[in-house]
Amino acid sequence: MATVTAADVKKLRQLTDAPMMACKKALDDAEGDFDKAADLVRERTGAKMDARATERTAAEGAVFAATNDGAGILVQIACETDFVAKGDNFQTFGNAVAQVALEAAPADVDAILASPLEGKTVAEVLSETQAKMGEKLEVAAFSRFEGNVETYLHIPSPGAPAKIGVIVAFDGDVSPELAKGICQHIAFSKPLVLTSDQVDTAMLEKEKDFARKELLEEGKPEEMIEKILVGKVNKLYSEWVLNDQPYILDDKQKVGKVMAAAGVTITGFKRLQVG
Repeated sequence: MATVTAADVKKLRQLTDAPMMACKKALDDAEGDFDKAADLVRERTGAKMDARATERTAAEGAVFAATNDGAGILVQIACETDFVAKGDNFQTFGNAVAQVALEAAPADVDAILASPLEGKTVAEVLSETQAKMGEKLEVAAFSRFEGNVETYLHIPSPGAPAKIGVIVAFDGDVSPELAKGICQHIAFSKPLVLTSDQVDTAMLEKEKDFARKELLEEGKPEEMIEKILVGKVNKLYSEWVLNDQPYILDDKQKVGKVMAAAGVTITGFKRLQVG
């Protein structure tokens, strides 16, 4: 039997918001198979899956942004405590890494770590910085787009580190107000994909299967279930798909319609969140 770790239990609890002991028992019963354990938790507790929880990679840290005329980047730097994330040394290091990564156009995190910084590599400066702080640091994630790019960092209070970062690439002449509004919308509404054809069909089918099972248990007739499922799928699209979400600054219009009216297209986006 596979060993169930505390990290596995924590991850499953984040994903389902189910009680810790229910998560541990499900992992034990599934012999460590995480996907099977997630299904067991849902069946036993009725917990709702948070599809975004799989993106959570760092306990603490901050998101940093950098842009120039032709590109933009977000970089997430992880650390162990919020106290360190607020510090000047951490903030200086994070901003420097974002600027280096913007110019280097890296393919992955390893390429960022190998990039030159202050006459050394980013990896060497990271090692020196974490030695000074007495805390482990990590370049946890990044996202870079070229072209007409807008970035946004959500800073909850003065002096606090940015826990959420958004980057959006546009095709067309987007106004600064609309670009900022779309970034703030993404920060708040947490879309998973840009268009409906990008939705993970396996994830969608799994949600439909669970919804169908719940409706059968409620005694709904089969012909009614299929009609109800259409509504549930549309609701999922309005939660997962950016273009199908009601725009937070005008919830009578969907984001896709707002962009079309402005003659602008969103070509890509990414949302990074600490914790």
